[in-house]
Amino acid sequence: MIIPGTPSGNRTRIWRTISLISSALIVAVAIFLVAKLFTSNPLEGRWVDENTGLKLRVKGNGYITVTIPELYEDTNVSVEVIYTLDKEEKTITIRTQTDELKKTADKSQGKYNTAAVASAISSVTDTFEYSVTNDIMTLTPRDYGDTIIFTKP
Repeated sequence: MIIPGTPSGNRTRIWRTISLISSALIVAVAIFLVAKLFTSNPLEGRWVDENTGLKLRVKGNGYITVTIPELYEDTNVSVEVIYTLDKEEKTITIRTQTDELKKTADKSQGKYNTAAVASAISSVTDTFEYSVTNDIMTLTPRDYGDTIIFTKP
């Protein structure tokens, strides 16, 4: 006897219920994993350019925090920019926000201005074709320019 004190008919009903619940749970987990696979942002996370020291923190809400190393003797100046991701075309468009540039310049207390901040992040404000392989992200400008290679730290 598997379940003591229950007749054979009740055991069958219990096993049928358990099988139904476990099957439904397996299907639900499979749907979740497939949905997560096809709807997640492949660029989300932290990335570092080994050549320039430029750091990107790509968030899922359409914002990237760009950290500029040693801008005018300050260390780790961060600017938030907007991005638009097209997964079908495998492109990302990164744009600055004037108010964010001004806010960052104002925090410096006169050490640098908005134009200096915009110039420092100009290498990543463009439309790029992206490629992610393992822990390496490659951004290739659609027009002219150098390819930027980022790695996950």
